[in-house]
Amino acid sequence: MFAQTNLQLFRQLDAGPYTDDVSDAVREAYGLAVSGFSGQYRASGKTFIAHLVGTTSVLATQGERKDMLLAGLLHAVYSNADLGFHQGRRQSARKRQFVRERIGAGAEELIAHYDASTWSTASINEYLDRYGALKAAEKDSLKISLANTVDDFIDGGMCLPLSKKSRLYTDVAAQRSIVALAALTGWNATADLLERLFAEFNAARPHLPESSGQGTATLRLPPSVRRKLLPRIRGYCNRRLRPLTSAGLRQ
Repeated sequence: MFAQTNLQLFRQLDAGPYTDDVSDAVREAYGLAVSGFSGQYRASGKTFIAHLVGTTSVLATQGERKDMLLAGLLHAVYSNADLGFHQGRRQSARKRQFVRERIGAGAEELIAHYDASTWSTASINEYLDRYGALKAAEKDSLKISLANTVDDFIDGGMCLPLSKKSRLYTDVAAQRSIVALAALTGWNATADLLERLFAEFNAARPHLPESSGQGTATLRLPPSVRRKLLPRIRGYCNRRLRPLTSAGLRQ
């Protein structure tokens, strides 16, 4: 139903109401996603890049604008991507500038707002209670979260051993609030889909064992990369320590 590969997504955009400049921008953003999320897997074992594509596909199905598609494709860039610098830091000024230069200020602002927002039982209920008063950025962030949730469930990724994330959805009241939010957003077909997906999850839940892990994304490097990585780390450490050692000897 929704794209899971870059080729499926590009075909979806080309067949939809989008102009060439939108498709070109998404293709360029996909290149950034590939380099930033290479080797990364979600807790379900699904490749992270497939999840990003799926989230974007859900947004494209709703006809969302270009900046929303770009934000959907890179919504986890500050929390999970490896940009080559500032590892372990989220929205550093350098990271934001790096992303902004590649996808534009509008899309980057959406990502930053999404990254700073929360998706929990309390925040979901708050979105629902104050939906009419939400600012445009909050509604956009909510749409990305809804698209994210659809992709989480569409291929059964949540119907695995209960992880840290999937336990959020064991709250039936939270499920109802998410469905209601999708309807308020105007995504009526998505609301119906989420209702069905949650019903399938609830039916499977009594048979799901608890996960032994924390339900977080993982980085898996092939053996050849690991063999090359250790000498590079040693070389880096030697280069940094050599001046200090030399200074000590001179003293």
